Amino acid sequence: MHRLVLIGALVVVAECWGRGPLVRTAVTRSPEIVVAEFAQAGALECPDRTSRLCKRRVRVRILRVLKDAVGLGAPPEPFELDIPVYSGDSQGDEGNIWTDLDLRDGAQYLLIAGGHPATFAGVVGSALTLEPVTPEADPTADVQSILGISDLSAVQQAQTLAGSIMSAQSPHGRLLTQYVAELLRIGNPGETSSLAQALESAPENAFSDEGRAALLGGLRDAAIEARRQELDRLLFSLTARYFLIDPDPHPKPSNRLVGADKLSLTQSEILANIVPWMVNQKLGQTFSTSLPTPLRQRLEAKLALLLSDPQVWYRDQMSQFTTLMGDH
Repeated sequence: MHRLVLIGALVVVAECWGRGPLVRTAVTRSPEIVVAEFAQAGALECPDRTSRLCKRRVRVRILRVLKDAVGLGAPPEPFELDIPVYSGDSQGDEGNIWTDLDLRDGAQYLLIAGGHPATFAGVVGSALTLEPVTPEADPTADVQSILGISDLSAVQQAQTLAGSIMSAQSPHGRLLTQYVAELLRIGNPGETSSLAQALESAPENAFSDEGRAALLGGLRDAAIEARRQELDRLLFSLTARYFLIDPDPHPKPSNRLVGADKLSLTQSEILANIVPWMVNQKLGQTFSTSLPTPLRQRLEAKLALLLSDPQVWYRDQMSQFTTLMGDH
């Protein structure tokens, strides 16, 4: 017997009595996932100067098929298609997933399709998620890990993910950390304790900047919905630890730093979303007292250092963060 609960557009949780929870995110929901290489991208074509919906002709070669639930078969010969590009504006609208994409010859992306495309061109055209594939960050291993454990029990999934995190040869990205956060939300502490322990013990390079930011965002959402103290404690611990990690001095094109390179994406996520939530929920004392004294002191020193720079962004939130540190 199964119970299906729709959580937003990208997450479905299926609970199978007697087996433990089964998590499905964008990776396990999508019928088709491929790695594609782009070449010969044409110029952006717009109907007129005022139109924000344009198109770009691209040549695509499917390199790998990671998931083929539709049954499209082997990758075809390279093909061309027009992709819709919705341009951003000065009011903060960032456009669609193709807007700022680097489509120079040889650029590779992992594509997670939406719907049930009938062709590989449809897979590309319906893509809901695009992840760059580079020597430094290859999301294909994370996708394969998720697909390999998605039918296991919560205990088995947690243990497998814990081992993967602790033995990571390259940083895990946001696709895996989104899955991790959702598994922690639906699993009970006894089932997922190994995973929580691995997150707290993992080395700094276990996750990419995007992965850390996605993990904290997912844990905050899980803490709001599940209302479990162990999730709060894990979120507080990782928030403090991750804030101490400096931004990459040589960011990759996909790693958008905020505030004139003063802050990492993770630090910005903490200041923009985690800190205001803690303030609104009056969690200052709980947060501060949950941290070991040496970690709290390092965090206080880091905030003081950043606040001494007049160019750093999120100054109000940093002041709030500092105030939270004093609630003990």
